[in-house]
Amino acid sequence: MPHLPRTSALIARLTVASILAATLPAVAQSTFHGDVARTGVYPADGPVPVGELKWSFTAGGAIVGSPAVVDGTVYFGALDGHLHAIDAASGTEKWKFKSRMPIACTPTVTGGTVYITSSAGSLAALDAATGAPKWVCPIEAERRFEARGLHGYPPATQTMPDAWDMFTSSPAVSDGLVFFGAGDGGIYAVDARSGAVRWTFQAGLDPAIHNQEGFQYSCAVADGVVYVGCRDAHVYALDAATGRRLWDYSTGKSWVIGTPAVRDGVVYAGTSDSARFFALDAKTGRLRFNADTKAYVFSSAALCGPRAYVGFHNGALYAFNARTGALDWSFRTEGSRRDPLKVLDAELRLDQAAFHPVTGDFGDMYVDFYRFTTVGGIMASPAVVDGVIYFGSLDGKLYALR
Repeated sequence: MPHLPRTSALIARLTVASILAATLPAVAQSTFHGDVARTGVYPADGPVPVGELKWSFTAGGAIVGSPAVVDGTVYFGALDGHLHAIDAASGTEKWKFKSRMPIACTPTVTGGTVYITSSAGSLAALDAATGAPKWVCPIEAERRFEARGLHGYPPATQTMPDAWDMFTSSPAVSDGLVFFGAGDGGIYAVDARSGAVRWTFQAGLDPAIHNQEGFQYSCAVADGVVYVGCRDAHVYALDAATGRRLWDYSTGKSWVIGTPAVRDGVVYAGTSDSARFFALDAKTGRLRFNADTKAYVFSSAALCGPRAYVGFHNGALYAFNARTGALDWSFRTEGSRRDPLKVLDAELRLDQAAFHPVTGDFGDMYVDFYRFTTVGGIMASPAVVDGVIYFGSLDGKLYALR
């Protein structure tokens, strides 16, 4: 099975500074996972989507960050360094902005300004109407996670960059401050003070091959509890005030990459190697349902109305019944339908024979990532606005479903 890792700032400890933006008062904005608390909840306005393609837009590179939708405009970045502003009704481009580095974050849009981080770690502010730069804060602190013997790849003595450490921090705005993280482990507050660390939480460590350690995505905060997935194969529920562990749910040895979605006393998350999408009781951590996804889950679920929408490495977006876990409908990207390298079997599971080694060392991580681009794997998280689902794919397309 191909080895899979996690995201930017692959740190083994969760600090209260990393959830500061989620606990401060929210302002009206479009941001990663729906709100500043990162709960993944979207208002159930407009018609219920049934999975029909409304339009698609082709960018110049793979899309791993999620879209932000504000006032009829969809904002998203791609790994070719462009940030695009797309008309939500027609799918036509309004403007685009070129960064010198790939854009792997979800933009935050508020007060007529679009905030993004680049793969250099810099924070940029753009005019939402025109894309004209307002200012840039050159932190330049982003870098891929690296370690010796990473994920068991040879040679064991060589420091290796993590090909799956692809996401950068998505900014959050509160009280005139813009908060974001970087690969140096820092949390930055632009134009004001940084938050002081009040507590830390140590998750599992894997000093031999660094496979079962580290947080990849954001945490979600609801009712005074922090919910976070970890590559140590757990979902954790922590008291937001003290950091005390309330419960944890084990997934065996399978990573939990995406940000948990939380609504009405239920926590939703997915796994990588075991290919599951599951729901837990928010109070106890007990399993409510466990659905087979057929492929790895890096995407974070979007909750809207009776459904949970989430993407997978096989290029499929699934709409699950949020109460039972039953599959209501699915949509496949253009790359998934073509499958030029034949990496999927008839059931849309990953054909392990197709993931044969090429370089025989850590370079195979990058080869596997390319294989997922050919089927339009969905690592980005969907956004749901006015009955339309927007999401990007590794095939370089932004899709709008209704």
